[in-house]
Amino acid sequence: MILASAIIYLLSPFDLIPDWIAGFGLLDDLTVVSLLVAWAIRTADAAQKKK
Repeated sequence: MILASAIIYLLSPFDLIPDWIAGFGLLDDLTVVSLLVAWAIRTADAAQKKK
């Protein structure tokens, strides 16, 4: 679910910072997607440790 959210945000035309702002628009996308992927990895690790 978290990774699906990351993909949807990446493909969505709505961003926190518009992509036409030089550099910052793409940096915004990379930051949000990186945080979501890191969260998914931590969640998977925690679920694995519970088993």
